[in-house]
Amino acid sequence: MFCTLTLRRTALTALGILIASLQAAPLLAQQKEAEAEPLAAEAPAAPAPRSIEDIIKVLDQFKPDPARITAARAALALPTPQTDDRTALFRHYFQRGQAARRLGDDSAAIVDLRKARDYMPAGGQGPLALLYILSVAEFVGGNALNAVQLMQERLGLIGKNQPGFIIGHEAYAALIYSAFGDFNAARRSMQNAEDTFKRISRAPNAALYRHSWTSSVENARGEVFHAEGKLVEAEAAYRKAIRELDADIPDREERTRRGLVQGADETIEATRGLIYRRLAQVLNKLGRANEAEIHIRNALKSTLQRSGRFATNTALDMQTFAVILIEQGRFAEGTLMAREAVRSIEGSGAPLHSLSAIGASRALGAALVTSAKWEEALATFDAMRKNAESEPELARNLARGDLDWAHALLKMNQP
Repeated sequence: MFCTLTLRRTALTALGILIASLQAAPLLAQQKEAEAEPLAAEAPAAPAPRSIEDIIKVLDQFKPDPARITAARAALALPTPQTDDRTALFRHYFQRGQAARRLGDDSAAIVDLRKARDYMPAGGQGPLALLYILSVAEFVGGNALNAVQLMQERLGLIGKNQPGFIIGHEAYAALIYSAFGDFNAARRSMQNAEDTFKRISRAPNAALYRHSWTSSVENARGEVFHAEGKLVEAEAAYRKAIRELDADIPDREERTRRGLVQGADETIEATRGLIYRRLAQVLNKLGRANEAEIHIRNALKSTLQRSGRFATNTALDMQTFAVILIEQGRFAEGTLMAREAVRSIEGSGAPLHSLSAIGASRALGAALVTSAKWEEALATFDAMRKNAESEPELARNLARGDLDWAHALLKMNQP
């Protein structure tokens, strides 16, 4: 099936891909053990509904927590301080950027986070947090090449006495490099994270972070295995990453009581949703589309509750959902879900050349191919190419290996 290959690749690239709000990403010390670890029987007992009518009906009804929306909008409404105090200006724009992300507006977030970077202090954890969040926002809703540069800048700011940050950073780097197809760099980052995990496993307070670090390591391992086509290993890694996140809950409570450093609750939940999305993609590729649908439904509902309908992460879940539906031969529903993903991207404010926008358009074009809507499919691909022209490197690689695009061209008698 022409479209399946492209849609599957689309889900990997567009994610990336993250992308949105990973906490720390993944890897683990016992690499050989994890690769050979038997898969847990974690498939939900109840089968997925045989229609997406329930999802479509509630798409525009899902809203984030009203209190969180109010707080985010209040932060965006604050006037810019009339001061030369760089710390105050950094804090102001950083808070605005975070608020915009909570509302699902990555484009607005990027504007404010870039301003915050202009006032970034010389030390402390603020710059590390800012560069990470800005990198994720750029990767999902802005310029993916900027994300790589920000990631490299951030690594230079992490001290050798901050091994926990190194684990999270290298795990995140493994994810980004995997999404770009640089498997050697991804492997190096994964190995650095694993080595750091081993080195600090007996450090003070390490026991309170073990599950969190392990989840990060396993999540990154899942990304590397996924990119390399090692699907069984990727499934095992993603499942372990989720188990470790669950096991970390009491440790998070203890870290909170002690005032120790850790990610925000909403970041953890975004990470969990991302892992479930990636697990669904792997299960689909393994031919277990029904099980994959259960996981992507859960991921989508969680993202809707957290970010709302018009957000890049919501669109990424919908793209994966479309892939899974088409794999089951439910072409009309897959096309409908792909259209909803495009609507979410358009409403999110993401630029049309962003990976999330390109991924949504590619997924829709591929879905239209499965329905033999050649003219509309070709128009979708052509618009996608035009949108990518502002990023020459992206535009050059856009059609490479895209069988759906080639199929549409042949059907329309175009070279």
